[in-house]
Amino acid sequence: MLYSDIKAYINGKAIPTSIIAGKTLVVVEDLRKYGFEVTWNNAEKWLNVELNKSKPFNPLPVEPNTKPVGSYKCDYVYTNIRTYLSGELIESYAIKGVTLINFELLKKYGTLKWDGIKREIRLTIN
Repeated sequence: MLYSDIKAYINGKAIPTSIIAGKTLVVVEDLRKYGFEVTWNNAEKWLNVELNKSKPFNPLPVEPNTKPVGSYKCDYVYTNIRTYLSGELIESYAIKGVTLINFELLKKYGTLKWDGIKREIRLTIN
């Protein structure tokens, strides 16, 4: 996993990101702070993410990246934990006890816009 200069936002609120294989990733468990329910089934080893529009936003603090862009951040592994977005199986990665997914997959919940000049990706939930 690599450090990135890409900033990601959900409804105007920043969310921490990382990069793997050119994909901007977010931690599934962090999505709980951005209007999503995250359910873990330990017996069957799966996570499900669902949008909950009535859930309040309580965004995480996002520190600016001070490391060289593209430099090594930490190891990751493909995981046997199945991760779902509203019941749809998606690719996920594991690091340090958390699960990461491609931020762009969240477009199913709203409008996703990329600004290459600002290096920002924004999700506006419908």
